[in-house]
Amino acid sequence: MGVQAFDSLNNYKSLYVGVIAEESNLGSPEIIAKISRNKIKEVGTDISWTEPAPLILDGRSWLQYTVDCKFEKIPLSYQFYVYAGREGTFQVVGWTTQDLFRRDASFMREVMATFHFPE
Repeated sequence: MGVQAFDSLNNYKSLYVGVIAEESNLGSPEIIAKISRNKIKEVGTDISWTEPAPLILDGRSWLQYTVDCKFEKIPLSYQFYVYAGREGTFQVVGWTTQDLFRRDASFMREVMATFHFPE
């Protein structure tokens, strides 16, 4: 997943949070989860992920899941929030190295939870 794919990308120390937004409704959060997982398979190795679980964000139903993988031999952990609906298709993605994820995941999720749909 290249940095150029993000419409918004922010970082704090070794923690990154980005948003990928598309005007089109690509179907459902389940479809977006499948697409994002396939993208990770294209670039990552040693991949493991949790099953998508429901999440309410800005009053809408999303799916969330985590992914551990290596990208160019660097062990990374990702938190994904994915949505597709009448507003479009959105992915809010946070990541850091695997050794820092446990420490920083709570703060990262707080930042990710501030997402609001464009007016």
